[in-house]
Amino acid sequence: MKNFKVLSSLFIVFLLVGCGSSRTRNIEVAKTNQYPSWYGISKDTNKFIFSLGSGVNKDTAVANALKNAVSKLSVSVESSFEVNKTVTNGRYNRDIKDTIKTSVAKININNYEIVEFKRIKYNESIVKVKIDKTKLVSYLKDNLTQEINSLLEVEKQLSKTNAIKQLVVYKSLYEKLNDKLPMMYIISQLDNTFNIKYHKNIINEIHKKYLNKQNNTKVSIKNIKGAKSFVDSLSDYLTSKNIKIVNKSNVNITLDINRNYSKTQYFDIVIYTINLKTVYKNNIVGNRKYEMKLHNKGDVKRLDEKASKQFLAKIQGMSLMEVFSFQEQ
Repeated sequence: MKNFKVLSSLFIVFLLVGCGSSRTRNIEVAKTNQYPSWYGISKDTNKFIFSLGSGVNKDTAVANALKNAVSKLSVSVESSFEVNKTVTNGRYNRDIKDTIKTSVAKININNYEIVEFKRIKYNESIVKVKIDKTKLVSYLKDNLTQEINSLLEVEKQLSKTNAIKQLVVYKSLYEKLNDKLPMMYIISQLDNTFNIKYHKNIINEIHKKYLNKQNNTKVSIKNIKGAKSFVDSLSDYLTSKNIKIVNKSNVNITLDINRNYSKTQYFDIVIYTINLKTVYKNNIVGNRKYEMKLHNKGDVKRLDEKASKQFLAKIQGMSLMEVFSFQEQ
């Protein structure tokens, strides 16, 4: 009995000691897992953007902190332009706010400083980064300037090209410049000295030139004997692209048709070869051939009409540059 009491007392002592050490360990783990005071709401200043991030290691935490900085920047810019649904008398029909988020997401922040770092546990680290607004703005402005200048260099070369290509390229330039508009707003939000009006005027000027080309692009088509139905199909295509067909123009398209008759074991076929040649100021600027095969049934006129419809269906899904084999800009 005496031994039983001794054993019971020892068991109770061990139990109390075990609970005490377990409680101590839990307290230590809790202390280790506590987030420091700096890992709270990060407030920006006039000069810096502060951002927090966590991850399985330091690199991941930094990457997430930079993503959070970009998201914060997006919200800031969007809220500043809540009412800017269209720009310049409705010319830009896209919603600026909808594209700002996409543009901000593409920003790659390279200039940053890690101001705080802590490893919370073996698979979690936290950081606080500081981003210099001046350096960020400088980087964004340099990129924007390079991209705009590159597009304007393309425009300088357009005077040497034919009217069709000018129409196509002016449209492309306008769309690419217009895509820069959200970034212009982002930069203006970060830097109030940024002359956004100047940059928007560049877009307006290119837009005016594009509209002018759209309203005044004219070509003439040389109607080779026996090719009327194909000329009509080509005219329908060009008209759908806002290109006027006139009797005289400095852009001349020659449409020539070759018909080759052939026999197979089971039926006769007609192979149509359509030659499209574009001449601008006495220089050949485009040359492309199209080939279609039809069963040789019916008279030539009926076959031509069928082949010309196939020709139109083929080119309708193609760009102007592809149809005439103009070199892409």
